[in-house]
Amino acid sequence: MARTFRNPANGHVEEVAGEAAGLVVLLGPIYLAFKGLWGHFFLWLLLVGGFSLATGGYGIVFALPIATIAYAATINKMIVNSYLRRGWQEVNVAPDQVTGQAVVTISGQRDCPYCAELIKAQAKKCKHCGSEVESLAQVDSNTVSKEQWFVTLPFASNKEYREITDKVRGSGYDVPSETSKFIRVGPYISEAQASNALQALAADHGLQGGALESASAL
Repeated sequence: MARTFRNPANGHVEEVAGEAAGLVVLLGPIYLAFKGLWGHFFLWLLLVGGFSLATGGYGIVFALPIATIAYAATINKMIVNSYLRRGWQEVNVAPDQVTGQAVVTISGQRDCPYCAELIKAQAKKCKHCGSEVESLAQVDSNTVSKEQWFVTLPFASNKEYREITDKVRGSGYDVPSETSKFIRVGPYISEAQASNALQALAADHGLQGGALESASAL
């Protein structure tokens, strides 16, 4: 199943789908470099090239197929983790029933077509630039999720709270609220999206002890 991710810095959207495995088979380490997976690019060259040199060149017959199969089987997960570590957001892309245009939505929000800032999917005017926009017909009370998910991150002091909040916001995540013990990051429209955010924050900043919280959107 294809998954779509959005770069919050510039609004660029990319899809992670099954053809990535085929491109690994076709292009090998060149595709890894194209996707910015430089660590795996050099690892591929080291393993395949090193084994080939060690065996006088004959080893490439074995090393190349093994590397290709291994990376083809795991490339989607590698790309997803790469996006999440860089703070990209998993989003939904669906055609607007009025215009037919493909529109990116995340947690009931979409990009303003004029300034690219996030606004409510049902908004008729952008709160950032003041432009008139088309309200998305497909986002109504029946299609908007009634459940929201948050990532909760524990803190023990005001200093730790400020440090964690700065790290989270620096990665492009929203921090809508907190309790006396937890910072809440989100909201997300699915448990999977919240889980991805939790994993990315742990990988990027070593934020341990985080958990997922479900809450009604109503």
